[in-house]
Amino acid sequence: MKLFGERAFVKPDVKTKTEGGFSIPQEEHDKGGTGTVEAVGIDLADIKVGDRIIYDRFQIIEMTVEGVKRYVIEGEDIVGKL
Repeated sequence: MKLFGERAFVKPDVKTKTEGGFSIPQEEHDKGGTGTVEAVGIDLADIKVGDRIIYDRFQIIEMTVEGVKRYVIEGEDIVGKL
């Protein structure tokens, strides 16, 4: 996939339980999360393929590729790298 601008194509980490075994409600997944970058737009300089990032879910494009959820995230919604 070739992205334009400051965007990243991300496979989100899906965690349904904490290490202690407690369930994580869906509302928490809707606030933000972490994921692995699979493609980077031409103007996004500090992020590269394979980076794990923290993102805010303010404006994302959600899609399913080969049965797996993926997000297109604007550079301004990337909070940091792990």
